[in-house]
Amino acid sequence: MAAATVAGTHLSPRWTLRIVSSRSARDASLSRYPAAPAFNAFKLLHRLGETRIPANADDIIATRRADGAIVIAVWNTPVVGGGGESKEVVLQLNSLKGRQKASVYRVDADHGSLLKAYASMGSPVYPTSAQIQTLRQAAQLPKPETMPIRNGQIALHLAPDALVLLEVR
Repeated sequence: MAAATVAGTHLSPRWTLRIVSSRSARDASLSRYPAAPAFNAFKLLHRLGETRIPANADDIIATRRADGAIVIAVWNTPVVGGGGESKEVVLQLNSLKGRQKASVYRVDADHGSLLKAYASMGSPVYPTSAQIQTLRQAAQLPKPETMPIRNGQIALHLAPDALVLLEVR
């Protein structure tokens, strides 16, 4: 079981990712297609805060937003060419005491991804309207689950190729 620690807050270089879209006729035609899992990953990463919090692992970004929320992104990226394995992660949030809750968002094969649905329908080159509707539903980012934080710890299960984002208010 992997463990990560999120320490106190300090300022570090701020990285900003801006997604710029144009509304040309060509771009507008793309809106009828379902979003890819990467779109949902960027949607979650956009929730990260402005102030970086140091963490002792390579697969975690911890931040604090201006509204005071602690937002943490954790991922499980498989080795190139491999199928990847699930992993269990326990986060130790040093600044939190007692019982609190976190909103947990996920993007993986079963959450916010149309890839399984697309494969199950035979990966059609030209999906029908009904198939596109099914893919849109599969691509929806589900509502976050609420998980308890006890004594500053929260345990997470990360599927292969998963991104998990926690918001603690």
